[in-house]
Amino acid sequence: MISQVWLDERYMFAERYVSAYWNFKRQAAKGNAGAMFRVAEMTERGQGTGKNSDVDVAKALYFKAAEAGDARAQAWLAYHYLFGITLPLDKVEGLRWLRLAADKGNPGARNQLARWYERSDNPERDLIQARSLYRQAQEGKDPDARIALARMLLDLPKAQRDPEQAAALYKVAADDGDPRAMSALSALYTGGVGVVANLELSEKWLEEAFKARDPRAAMMRGDQRMSSASAATEIGDACSLYRRAAERGYAPAQARLAHCFMVGKGWVQDIQRARLWYELAASENDATAMAALAGMAEHGVGQTVDAAAALNWYRLAAQQYELSALERMRTIYMDGGLGQAPDAQQAALWLARLEEARSL
Repeated sequence: MISQVWLDERYMFAERYVSAYWNFKRQAAKGNAGAMFRVAEMTERGQGTGKNSDVDVAKALYFKAAEAGDARAQAWLAYHYLFGITLPLDKVEGLRWLRLAADKGNPGARNQLARWYERSDNPERDLIQARSLYRQAQEGKDPDARIALARMLLDLPKAQRDPEQAAALYKVAADDGDPRAMSALSALYTGGVGVVANLELSEKWLEEAFKARDPRAAMMRGDQRMSSASAATEIGDACSLYRRAAERGYAPAQARLAHCFMVGKGWVQDIQRARLWYELAASENDATAMAALAGMAEHGVGQTVDAAAALNWYRLAAQQYELSALERMRTIYMDGGLGQAPDAQQAALWLARLEEARSL
């Protein structure tokens, strides 16, 4: 029965949607979960049904397919619950469906679940589980998981890192034309991480990524301009490159652009826009942005002083081994501050984490 579903998919690819729809519908009536998903998908898109797109009817069909065990339908429900798209925003229900889809082997669901386990603001954070899920999703040919796994193999604690494997994953992805891998590979060749240092290859991959409009490549070009800038106009050029990357959603570039707005050298100074860009970067788990927001809250920069918010941002940044945040957490508990009484035990704990971070 399942093989018949795949045979019938040729109708979709040949745009014979009506024939495909009725073939899927007959198989769905016999209990085929995969066919149920296809009927839901075509109903949502208005393909082959003789009607326009009908999301409400499609939702009921996705639920039916998901309950019958189709991982793609389960992933669809998870995404729509987690982001409040066509379904009520419900993190608990979204994660339940995401886990079911991941357990069924859906690569995209495994990748998304890995991202959730990796987040520093997740009380159930589990880097071992995240790495395992990224690896499984990568083996299932999910391109985003391949990039995430390579990044994670570089970001793990020193004893667990595998830069050679990370470089190998990036190389395969770069050869496949993935601009994200190209810029990452450029950085590895610059620093000789996982590969033999080679500035010529670094520049080659960076240029390829920049031409492909990769946001990290734009940020790296900005870093190059900033490092050699001797005039305000050159700093402005660097900030323009940061903005190009930031507007494409790249969190580290958003944090750099925020700093441009904060300082205002070669760029317009605007504290509120700086705060906005820091918040966008922090929402994507950027530790530099979190530490900056902590400082703004603590010192009342562009806002009223908020000790509770400052402590929360410092803690989140410190959990990602951001050095300035770790140092501030140590002093908070050493001397007392931000509403916390001196606590020698907590101070010692944060000092140990700071020393660990410095050794990485």
